[in-house]
Amino acid sequence: VAVVGKYYDNVTPFAVGGQPMQIVTLAKNGISPGVSTSIPIIKMMINSIVNMLLVVLFFVFGLPRIPQTSAFNDLLLIILEVLGVIGLIITVVVTLFMVLISSGNFVTRSLISKVIKFGYRIKLVKNYRQSLKKTVNQVAEYRSSMKYLWKKKKLLLKMILLCVVECLTYAVMPYFVVMAFSTSIDLSPIMLIFICIVQHYICAMANSFLPLPGGTGLMEISFIFLFGAGVINLGDSIVWALLA
Repeated sequence: VAVVGKYYDNVTPFAVGGQPMQIVTLAKNGISPGVSTSIPIIKMMINSIVNMLLVVLFFVFGLPRIPQTSAFNDLLLIILEVLGVIGLIITVVVTLFMVLISSGNFVTRSLISKVIKFGYRIKLVKNYRQSLKKTVNQVAEYRSSMKYLWKKKKLLLKMILLCVVECLTYAVMPYFVVMAFSTSIDLSPIMLIFICIVQHYICAMANSFLPLPGGTGLMEISFIFLFGAGVINLGDSIVWALLA
């Protein structure tokens, strides 16, 4: 299920295909529709909250610590930072939307009814009453799953800690790429790891709102600039580092 989610995140615009395909995979393996919906969405919501907090933390304390190199590079860095902040704002809005849904105060029966009526009018929904009943039951089952999780504080804490480990492990990958391809970088190991994580999050946030599969394009451009011409300069090895 995890691999299915990761694959479809990387081949669909805005990375929107992962969770739906995970839901389908779970449902095909005998999990009820409501619970099948809950599992990927809960994972996505916790991951989004943890990732959002880490991005804010590294942006606030990390961006001012990136050494300046030249006026042109600083201008490009500012542009990427602006794009990164836009991506962060979008991430915050989506996360808050998911929290509102899980709270039970946002998605009401009347709202569901209006959405399904609209689908019925444009011929996307064939049977209005059957679709309404099915959707209301799935939303109720989703909410019950969320309430169950909020009551299990230890389980929730374990999930949060695992998400922190997952996000930081992913963010530190550029450090090992830099170590593999660099020959002379005058930074302490701790500072190098810190800057690599900050620049990873700049790349990730800057391309998070582009309607391209897997953020293709801006991610590569951001990486080449941040790791090929800035304080971490991989020089002629940048193409191999990008592929790695």
